[in-house]
Amino acid sequence: ASINLAKHIKDKEIDWEKLNKSVNAGVHLLDNAIDLCNYPSTYVKHMMEKTRRIGLGIMGFADLLIILGIPYNSKRSLKIGEKIMKFISYNAREASRKLSEKRGTFKGFDKSVYSKGKLKLRNCACTTILNSGYLSVIAGCSQGIEPYYAISYLKKTNATENVEVIPIFEEIANKEGFYSTELMKKVALAGSVSDIKEIPKKWREVFVS
Repeated sequence: ASINLAKHIKDKEIDWEKLNKSVNAGVHLLDNAIDLCNYPSTYVKHMMEKTRRIGLGIMGFADLLIILGIPYNSKRSLKIGEKIMKFISYNAREASRKLSEKRGTFKGFDKSVYSKGKLKLRNCACTTILNSGYLSVIAGCSQGIEPYYAISYLKKTNATENVEVIPIFEEIANKEGFYSTELMKKVALAGSVSDIKEIPKKWREVFVS
């Protein structure tokens, strides 16, 4: 599962309280999924129950940076990424710990690295970083932790050629007053906004591809 970071901003700041709720909901949902799945064999089912490995990831990181006005290729973006993932990792593990109090630990706990410590977890691993692929297409946000591969692009079929624009760029371009169909096509053909003077420098620096 992937958390859309772009939906966790309030008043130009990261909404940590909402993000914590999403992390807890994600861990709970994924742990439930292990029990609800129909597995192809008893061996696979046994291995899943032995580790209860889940993968809570993120998407929309590039969108979050854009909304906050931070260039993707900056030291500040690295610090924010580090802060976000430390927060998610810690709270995902906390959510797993709380679940273990109600449901017990994963079956292979006694032979795991956690068995020697006081931390008891429901899941052997909680987080992952993955390319969210179609999830991000459905959600209308950037994939995983990656920047956009293009701000605007030409989508061709046998009969038509359409200009596709990422939603957040179109929204800001309209709001800031520099949107036009001709400009979007120019961006699509250029593959980047870095050298397009019609776009304000501020946004050329933020919309990294």
